[in-house]
Amino acid sequence: MAEQPDRKQQNQAFLQELERQRLNKPCNRVIDLRGKVAGECQAYQFGERTHYLDDRAYLLARQLMARFDGRYTIGVYETVLKALKKLAQSDPPPPPTHSGPQLIQVDEALQRSGQRVVFSTPVRLRLEDVLYNGNTVDIASRAIRVALKRSYSLHLGDRVLVEFVDFYQQTSLPFLQQLPFDIIKLDHDATYTTIVLSRTDNSDQAANDWLEQWVTQHAGSRQLDIDNELINLVSQIYLRLWLRKLSAPLLWLADSSDMQPPLALHMMPTAAAIFEPWQQTKQTTLLEKLPLSLLKQQTAVLAVIDKEQSHAAPLGQTSTINKLILWHLQHPGSQLLLLKAHALEFNPRDFSHEVTTIAAVDSEQAKNLQHRLTQLQQKVSIIDLTALTANIAPGPTINSRQISTFQTLKTFFDKEPPLPKPLHQPIQRDAVRFYIRTPITLHIGDKHYQLETLDVSAGGLALKIPITEKLELNKRVLIDFDRWQTLTKKVKLQDIPYQIKNKLVWNGEIRLGLQRIKNNCPASLNSFFDWVIAQNKSALKPNNDDVIDAAESRVFSELLTPTLDSTGLFFGLDNNGHRHLETIAATRVNQARTLDDSFWQAISHELTRLSEIIKNLPADDSAHHTTGLYAYQNTNGNWTTALETDFHHSREKAVFMQRALAAADFRIYLCVLMPFSAKDSEAEKNLSAQLMQMRQQRAHRVKQIRQQLTNLFGMAELTDVSDIFKLLYQT
Repeated sequence: MAEQPDRKQQNQAFLQELERQRLNKPCNRVIDLRGKVAGECQAYQFGERTHYLDDRAYLLARQLMARFDGRYTIGVYETVLKALKKLAQSDPPPPPTHSGPQLIQVDEALQRSGQRVVFSTPVRLRLEDVLYNGNTVDIASRAIRVALKRSYSLHLGDRVLVEFVDFYQQTSLPFLQQLPFDIIKLDHDATYTTIVLSRTDNSDQAANDWLEQWVTQHAGSRQLDIDNELINLVSQIYLRLWLRKLSAPLLWLADSSDMQPPLALHMMPTAAAIFEPWQQTKQTTLLEKLPLSLLKQQTAVLAVIDKEQSHAAPLGQTSTINKLILWHLQHPGSQLLLLKAHALEFNPRDFSHEVTTIAAVDSEQAKNLQHRLTQLQQKVSIIDLTALTANIAPGPTINSRQISTFQTLKTFFDKEPPLPKPLHQPIQRDAVRFYIRTPITLHIGDKHYQLETLDVSAGGLALKIPITEKLELNKRVLIDFDRWQTLTKKVKLQDIPYQIKNKLVWNGEIRLGLQRIKNNCPASLNSFFDWVIAQNKSALKPNNDDVIDAAESRVFSELLTPTLDSTGLFFGLDNNGHRHLETIAATRVNQARTLDDSFWQAISHELTRLSEIIKNLPADDSAHHTTGLYAYQNTNGNWTTALETDFHHSREKAVFMQRALAAADFRIYLCVLMPFSAKDSEAEKNLSAQLMQMRQQRAHRVKQIRQQLTNLFGMAELTDVSDIFKLLYQT
């Protein structure tokens, strides 16, 4: 019985020896992968045969031959083919056309050390004994971009020797045969590999001089690579779009006594809602109740404010913060505000151009801006968190005595605070406006108002009325020019049609900018307005607020950008009409770059619901919807998200928050959703003009950018309030 297993083992050993001998025999077969793989196939000599292999197959064959003492055997042949078949099956699929949102750094400009010329010339790259043939895409004096067939053996950090084939044939310069370059960027698709090579070793001065001279000579006659300029321009466009939709009013403060009001106040139409409860009175009570004095030593303060009381405390005082939130929950008419301060570091002389621009039209305003810049030290964002307090359990009753020590003192300004202004460059006026005070009658439906103009031009005027009407932009109104009717009997200056183009609700009044609808006016009426302005032009003082506001907007936008700590998300349509997260606006302080792709994928999964909210908003500059965006990451790296409307009871919200606090990571955001229209993407005419100028050099890319901007339908501004909710629910 014992002989049977021994005989079986002997047979197996005999067969294994036969197989080993077969695999060890010299092989006469040729490996020819031309047309069968995506990579470039080179001719290699081994085993007295010429083989055609790509870089991956050659490296594999070389390793196997080393195991067979450098001989080309049947074992090498079969193993190479089996390995290539297995690798081909495991190759990742080509990336989709739109792999994910683009992340744009809006507070930094991409700088290049030198010019880059778009020029295609053949090059050979050698890595050890592997040779690659490719063509340059663009050339700089210190770097080149090369496209070649799909490569598998090139990696970031590899140093390769580059031969400029045509350049060497033309010049016979020896250094053009083996210039060392390092791979600093590598991109693959299913067919091609694109690499960026940098000359980190610049010890060869002859090569340095020759390449510098070549780039200089060809920069004028060839197309320059303007990718960096295009990236910077796109960054500016998205930043401008974001600034048009900022959901928090901005105060600009000096570090002085409490008697001094803000040096400037900027407020987009979206942010005006925070002041609405206070606008029926002639005094801007909310500004007076803000605990600005606490912000001198703190960077973040939580405040609860209603018409009668105001309480605030720094975020670091945990027990106080909880009491303030509970007090707010017990007072339904109160507002819960987060005041975030950022110190400003700048040199006022950096804005000499803007000061000079203003001085050309108004020297006093130029001096005023210069004086404010010398005092300016702090920016404060006013963030309304009231919408996030829904479905929070009330908790124990907090009376005013318990938080009386945290009551903020009313700030009495020695003069009125400045009028809020939008932080974007206004549209340049077609005609100059003049400070003209003339009585008019304004007709809105069946109501009539006897008013006086603030300024007038041939095509428009400005005025202010008490807050008694709900006026929408582009609404049509009628105006009678009571005094000017005495100047003429040829035309009737009654019921002249105007359209509301801008409005500001402030301090118990509505300031309106109106544009006359010239197409609905007879030619004689149009001629009259041109005549009356021309006749009195020499005696009138021009209103140059458009020039002044545009220059100041550039100043404060530049000061604001480095302090942006919220995140802007832009939603658009792809080529198939599907909604997707198009762009993420990142800054150095909003931490958008620190979040991994799985987080943005989780946000994309909420896009259908977010889009429906945006779709139902009115087409108005002030239209917005505020909600909470809650997310936590489990141990597998997956994110669970919820909106404020997902919580129907305080218990559901509490359960979600307890899971979030126990998770690996969690984020709570105040999410303000806002719609986009075609006029938003076309509003920045100077940037649109710059984009069109680049069409000659990068027509396809410019077309793609314009299509993306046209397809934007909304955005979300996310403000991270995770610390506040952590304090509340941990306690």
